[in-house]
Amino acid sequence: MKKFTFITALFIATCGILNAQNSDTKLVLLGTGTPFADPTKSGPSLAIVVNNTSYIVDCGPGVVRRAAEASKLGFPSLEASQLKTLFITHLHSDHTIGLADIILTPAVLDRNAPIRIYGPVGSKKMTDDLMSAYKEDIAIRINGLEKGDAIAYQVYTNEIKEGEIYKDSNLKVTAFKVKH
Repeated sequence: MKKFTFITALFIATCGILNAQNSDTKLVLLGTGTPFADPTKSGPSLAIVVNNTSYIVDCGPGVVRRAAEASKLGFPSLEASQLKTLFITHLHSDHTIGLADIILTPAVLDRNAPIRIYGPVGSKKMTDDLMSAYKEDIAIRINGLEKGDAIAYQVYTNEIKEGEIYKDSNLKVTAFKVKH
């Protein structure tokens, strides 16, 4: 099993790539910025792409647009409609300000599944509050002229603790606390 670690503030997650001999694994930096408003950098976010499936880590400003740019550069699993799994390392604004964007923009752009979010305690309240704030927009997009897919606007938020937080046929993610 290939392993790598992404280091962030309150959680470090070790990702083990399952069936490593047969996998095509890429790490795509979507943003490496800080809280400072540098117009040449997008906020913190990266994508782990395994076997043409994307897993987004953090959602700083510009995350969906940077993923769209990466999709045009040869990463089709980073098209907006394919953004379905998000890991939030901690709830600082520079790592979460793009949360509404990653929930809503792919829903408008034909995501055909809910988004699944894994983050620390407080993540559920944050996503619930965002969904409440955008309640009218979502209703119009689903029931109005667009006839959007209601499933695409569903959000499943899992508040993580230390230990294994995610596993599918491509990877296993284990989280543990660190000091920021």
